[in-house]
Amino acid sequence: MVEKSLNWLRFAAAALVAAIAGCAAPGLSQVESDQRQRALLLDAARSGDAQAQYALGTSFCCGDGGFYNTNEAIRWWCAAAAQSHQLAIRELTKLTQISVEEACKAHT
Repeated sequence: MVEKSLNWLRFAAAALVAAIAGCAAPGLSQVESDQRQRALLLDAARSGDAQAQYALGTSFCCGDGGFYNTNEAIRWWCAAAAQSHQLAIRELTKLTQISVEEACKAHT
């Protein structure tokens, strides 16, 4: 079961990266593609998966389709950073230029 969940998460993350890169599935607008990818990641992120939290934050920060939301990006990166996810910590540091603790306190 764990391996199946990991495989699903890897697929969702790869699909999100492809959507962000502009390789959305034929017939879907970029907006629809971003929405579908976020929906796939949301359950895993809500259940505490740090990689999904990081990917979801990245989609809010960097995704195409007009769904930019810096507060949501910071919220999900903070959740991942709380689990020592190094890429989330790096993104928060780049974005805020203040300590991770200060950034997360301001957005919770």
